[in-house]
Amino acid sequence: MGNSVPSEKALEYRRRWGSASLLVVLLMLAASVNAKDSTLPKLVVHATYIRITTDNGSDFSSPRVYPEDKEAAIDVWDAVRKWGKYRVVNGTSQVPELVLLVRKGRRADVMPSVGIHAGSDTKPGITPNTQADIGSTQDMLALYEGASVDNAPLWRRMEAKGLDAPQVELVQQLRAAVEAAAKVP
Repeated sequence: MGNSVPSEKALEYRRRWGSASLLVVLLMLAASVNAKDSTLPKLVVHATYIRITTDNGSDFSSPRVYPEDKEAAIDVWDAVRKWGKYRVVNGTSQVPELVLLVRKGRRADVMPSVGIHAGSDTKPGITPNTQADIGSTQDMLALYEGASVDNAPLWRRMEAKGLDAPQVELVQQLRAAVEAAAKVP
């Protein structure tokens, strides 16, 4: 039978592999901590105009916007106005520098609607439609650069009941992040 004691070379290989693995794990942990605690870009500190929207748009009178999202967006709008840092705009009269995306937590939701079709190249008619949404049960607030939500968020947090008025905790967390970024030289 073979020798069951590992060679000196095998032991050295295991030590180096173990050290390298530990280093990778530590770097990943440091990166995740830094990503959460990193400061926001100066654009967020110096911006003036912000638009508040939902996954289904910022026209809160639209039947496509879920009622829970509409209520949460209005609460966020009020909290941002009370904060006084940004002017909330609708994006038509003034181009926003930032966009806040609001989503009230819910496991699943289905909203029925009706589509009405008419025109010179289509046969007039009415068709039933349904809109479905599946996601996290936690409320979410995400901050984007520019006028749309087509890029990665600059800041995003999720929390159970984080969009509930009157405190709107997620707006308070955003405020703390913006104020911390303002202190960075």
